[in-house]
Amino acid sequence: MKNILFLSLFALLAFTSCTHKSTVLSTSGDYMIIGPGGGFRASPIGTYYYLSSSQLLADTTVNTITPPATLSGYNFNTTLSAAKLAAMGNLLNEIPSSILPLNHSEIGNSMVAVDGGYTVVQARIGSTLYDWKFHADQSTSSAEIQAFVAKVEKVFE
Repeated sequence: MKNILFLSLFALLAFTSCTHKSTVLSTSGDYMIIGPGGGFRASPIGTYYYLSSSQLLADTTVNTITPPATLSGYNFNTTLSAAKLAAMGNLLNEIPSSILPLNHSEIGNSMVAVDGGYTVVQARIGSTLYDWKFHADQSTSSAEIQAFVAKVEKVFE
């Protein structure tokens, strides 16, 4: 009888233990390209980054006024350190599903920080290419989008 009571108590605790489930649905990407755009800068040439599950590469010759529209237009010729790749964490698996319908959109408030520019993110998810421009001011965006943009911008650190 004690064994049954113990097993019942154990099963109850196992199935009702406190776990935090995220309500944010995320999507996994095949790769992501991240770079600066807009804003006031001394030079229109900037660095764009290519992130995959196994590498982080840089192209330091991108015209930030008109960046390439496809992966083949970049020249990712610099491999960044494993530590920098690790700092990006699991970003490819944390693309909020809520931004997928916003493909080809500018997200955030462009009028508050006009000279702040934006962060360009291009991602391939399955056979679909996505691109977004995240403005410097994300105060009007959802918490999940703000968290995603903060993670994306770690590449610039």
